[in-house]
Amino acid sequence: MEDKLKTNKEFIEDFLNTIEKEFYIHCIRRRYGNGYFIIEYGEDSICTFKIKEIPDFTFGIWMSNNVDLNYYDKSYQESKLILFTQPTINIDKFKPSRSSFCLPIERYIETNDDKSQEYKWWLTETELMLKALRKNKIKSFYKADWSGWSFYDDVSYFKALKYYISSYYLHYKNKIVKKYRKKMIIALIKFKFKRLKNVRAYVYNEKYWSPGLNVAFCTKRDISEKEDNKLTKINDWFDKHFFMDVTLKEYTEEEYFELLRLLNNYERKDMENLWMKN
Repeated sequence: MEDKLKTNKEFIEDFLNTIEKEFYIHCIRRRYGNGYFIIEYGEDSICTFKIKEIPDFTFGIWMSNNVDLNYYDKSYQESKLILFTQPTINIDKFKPSRSSFCLPIERYIETNDDKSQEYKWWLTETELMLKALRKNKIKSFYKADWSGWSFYDDVSYFKALKYYISSYYLHYKNKIVKKYRKKMIIALIKFKFKRLKNVRAYVYNEKYWSPGLNVAFCTKRDISEKEDNKLTKINDWFDKHFFMDVTLKEYTEEEYFELLRLLNNYERKDMENLWMKN
């Protein structure tokens, strides 16, 4: 029989809409991609989403032809989709091979009373996983974060609760520390560079490409030797004390203003820009 679903997105959307209807959940924040990191798999072949009723987890679906299926058993090799999930705050590498809760999703052909046929999704294991995640989020949080556990396994509630609390404590502690550390570093950059009269500097942060702050700067052609030495010392000081946090790069005046033009034209909400000197 002819398959009505043709594209990757149609397959994934059909599955998500089906589980919404069958299990009374809401699959929200659906985002599609063409690959993982720098590896391209095909248009809309990867989807990440949240389930409103299971807020501690992030879910992913990959078309099964994206995955190195030698890593999995035969059921994965015959599947259409791979469904997986991880606790949101502990995500490192969000892919099936790094997820304890990971399922192959297959389809079958059902013959109706009027002899017509249609494709249906096998949902037995999906239902069991979603029930486990909804019924006891604390145990599920612990099991999903450790390799070798499945949603079938049982674990001590108090052991899982201790891990759940400590995970969130560390998450928010690191978030606060990172926020104020960044503000402190920006203040230091401003203080250091404002003493240089013949230097223009611009600080920006792109969290998807660089782990820290980037400082672009350019000097006037008639910069004095004394000020040039100060600039070298500033560069060395940041390199010594904030090697992982700050990257300084010198540009020509034309390159500098072209960079500023490009940065300000990009509408990126994750970018923090601030003027050092006009």
